[in-house]
Amino acid sequence: MALVEPLDRLHDGCRVMAQEKTLRPEAPATPSLGDKIRYGSPLYNEIAEFYIDEALLLDDNRLLEWVATLTEDLVYTAPMRVTRMNEDPVSDIVRSVQHFDDNFTTISLRARRLTESRNVWAENPRARTRRFVSNVSAHHTAKQDELAVVSYVLLMRNKAESPNYTFVTARRNDVLRLVDGKLKLARRESIIDMSVLGVPHLVTFL
Repeated sequence: MALVEPLDRLHDGCRVMAQEKTLRPEAPATPSLGDKIRYGSPLYNEIAEFYIDEALLLDDNRLLEWVATLTEDLVYTAPMRVTRMNEDPVSDIVRSVQHFDDNFTTISLRARRLTESRNVWAENPRARTRRFVSNVSAHHTAKQDELAVVSYVLLMRNKAESPNYTFVTARRNDVLRLVDGKLKLARRESIIDMSVLGVPHLVTFL
């Protein structure tokens, strides 16, 4: 994966923009959207239940149970955001640089490390998190067993004896797949709203 240095982008915008036009890969293929899944329908309720259960598993640090809700061909990414002038035609989403770019194997290893290792200094003691998921919009896709879902997430994080919270907000572009009668997460691209993160690291999952 080609990289563009974030600091160069801030201090030498013209040069980096030229680099980005050359290096930035194409945006991930967006599923061909079919009919919208109506709010309150049985399928919509099943999707909403998936996200409620997912937030509970992550907040309770039941990460290995969460991994079981992912497909083995998972793509899990979070591109960088930059600030651009209104007249700049280039997108402020920079996919040539990612906060994380994971698959099922790396997610599984990260989850095991966070739950089984005593040497995860960034999460010992573990941060307390609360995820609030809203604005869930779902569509059928050209693939009969896959759904395209957009949701917003607010991740609140508190650690040790601090009286303050840090937080991250993002739009999540997901693909959910029906596997053996159950929904599983096949793809997630988290578009974080901040160009400078409000948390010291992204050890926790979005």
